[in-house]
Amino acid sequence: MRMNALYRLQAISLIGLLGVGGWSGAQTPMESRADAVSLRAFGNDATARFLKQEKVALASRELSTISAIEAVADGKAELALVSRGAHPANAKEMTLAFDVIAWDAIVVIVHPANPVSNLSLRQVRDIYAGRISRWEQVGGRAEAIHLNAVAGPLDGVEYGLRKALFGRGNIPVAAERWYLNTAQLEAGIMIDPNGLAVSTLSNVQGNAKLKRLSIEGVTATTAMVAAGEYLLVTPLFLVYRKDAAETSGARRFLHFLQSDAYTQIAVAQAKVVPVSQAGALNDMFAVREQKLLAMLADPAPLLIAAETPIMAVVPIAPIKATGKGKKKPDSTAAPTAATAQ
Repeated sequence: MRMNALYRLQAISLIGLLGVGGWSGAQTPMESRADAVSLRAFGNDATARFLKQEKVALASRELSTISAIEAVADGKAELALVSRGAHPANAKEMTLAFDVIAWDAIVVIVHPANPVSNLSLRQVRDIYAGRISRWEQVGGRAEAIHLNAVAGPLDGVEYGLRKALFGRGNIPVAAERWYLNTAQLEAGIMIDPNGLAVSTLSNVQGNAKLKRLSIEGVTATTAMVAAGEYLLVTPLFLVYRKDAAETSGARRFLHFLQSDAYTQIAVAQAKVVPVSQAGALNDMFAVREQKLLAMLADPAPLLIAAETPIMAVVPIAPIKATGKGKKKPDSTAAPTAATAQ
């Protein structure tokens, strides 16, 4: 079954939901939201196990990161699973609790035919800043780099990457191709030998149609994330209202995700690093971010102007062949410009 481009309703039903540990479970599934990265990273697995162990069902819709968070703030959902923390400029988000559940690696992905295997952190920054625009500048073919991104700077992984590289998660970047979510973005890289983008280790590991580049000579693995050796990491969060009762479904799910039962699942799957296994990352992430920015200190101005528009959230279709060898974009998926979020 193919996932709808805008959202997927993942309803998990249970006949006769039971109260557990003195908590009376609702007779309808608990409403939750999730962004694409978090759902694939741990949301589906955790939801299924939570249902089995706690006898509580979740009805989860896949939305953009910001929409998932706002659903909780607006009372449309009890919780959300997302791949970034609260954005300080968004008043709604500052009213919510963001608890780190696990850590994931942000990975640079390219087509398997691309001869480049490693980039320095500075090279990654300069590609996104528009200073590096061709593969031969980083040891590849004499071809232009097609930089791909998820539309909207408040997307989870894009936000984490930009915050690590530039100090702000909502800074514009030099991407020329925009997608609704990371799943679509990955599909675009699979068919573009000159494409480059970022996703997460949990979402792309085992995908032979994508090549993950090492950063500063270090390959992304959960072991390297836990050890602090891999530089680009992102926390994954459970979001809920700060006034949620201790007996609420959101807090029960939080306790489950922090339990040994979930930790064992996460470690066995080697997709993400649960907080209980993350060591210094849990307490030192902010300091780590500052160290990365210090590594990248450079007085040269970025080539991306602050007023650069961010493309609207629209799907970008693959190029289709028409006529005698001519190609043109699918007219139903043409990108449009919108004001930066």
